[in-house]
Amino acid sequence: MCTDPPAVLSMAQAFLNPRLLVANRHHTLCIDDRIPKDKGAVYAWGGGEPDWSAQDESLVDAKKFAVLVSPSKGDADGSGSSGRPMLLHHLGLGEATTTVPIPRPRVVGGLTEVRIVEVSAGLSHTLLRSHGGDVYSCGIGLHGQLGHGTQEYVSTPKFIEARAHGGLQLDRHGRAVMVSAGRDHSLVLTEQGFVYSFGSGTNGRH
Repeated sequence: MCTDPPAVLSMAQAFLNPRLLVANRHHTLCIDDRIPKDKGAVYAWGGGEPDWSAQDESLVDAKKFAVLVSPSKGDADGSGSSGRPMLLHHLGLGEATTTVPIPRPRVVGGLTEVRIVEVSAGLSHTLLRSHGGDVYSCGIGLHGQLGHGTQEYVSTPKFIEARAHGGLQLDRHGRAVMVSAGRDHSLVLTEQGFVYSFGSGTNGRH
């Protein structure tokens, strides 16, 4: 049992005044409220799932990955203490892997002209909603939870486009007003009351 007192991260020391702060198993996100209202700087820090593909490319297989991503005894807290590289795509910092966690807030890339008003942290992916109702995502897309129609990994937030056969057709159902990232799936609520879901549908999640 851990008896250590909670660690204190001074937002003042980090030059941040969070308007929104969210966390999941491996990472933490916040939106800085000390910036002009037409902007929305997002900061992220933390670690990630072990990068098994760095040791054996055959382990990228979806079924094997789902079993093997659980941290070993050497890094049970996801800290990477065993020295195994960790996947960092969900932090949105433009980096793929690291052997140590990111200990202090760093600005999420690719959003300098976008005002982000909401973020949601999944197990290994992140959803971001803009003031205009657009949705962006980054992280591990192994189950399609990023909404880009692929299983790619994205290390910087990428706009989720509408597609002829699927995708977020926000022009039809109204702009996005809420996002929620789960373990392996994502939800987007529109102003007209429609809900989009994408990613793993195991256990009836869709």
